[in-house]
Amino acid sequence: MSREQIKFTFQIGLPMDTPEDVLFHFKKDIASAASHVSGGCTMSQKTGYWKEGGDERHKYFGGVMIEEIAVELEVTCEMHKAEDCYAYIKDMIAAHANAYGLKTDWVHVTETKMTGRHFSIEDHLGGYNNA
Repeated sequence: MSREQIKFTFQIGLPMDTPEDVLFHFKKDIASAASHVSGGCTMSQKTGYWKEGGDERHKYFGGVMIEEIAVELEVTCEMHKAEDCYAYIKDMIAAHANAYGLKTDWVHVTETKMTGRHFSIEDHLGGYNNA
């Protein structure tokens, strides 16, 4: 089964000193919100780096290197739902960041047109799955 889809990747930068319990609940809330409009999502946590002034348009960047927690949310949805999906997740990220008092501002978002494919392991194995 395949269908044309949009994949959104949201990268949310948070201070390194964000408390673990706050980070845990923020990620769960964002995953729940994203799944509400897309059926499901993936989330990973990475370390992000950027130079002071990195949000400006320069050929090169100097200044202090900033290290942060980078929460990455990946969501796919059907093409016709893309704008509503993006708007809803953007609203939810902003609302939850505010509710948890997180010190963050810019969220980097990439959008990729893609063909999504899925298959069932159980169907592929003829109804037999050891899991």
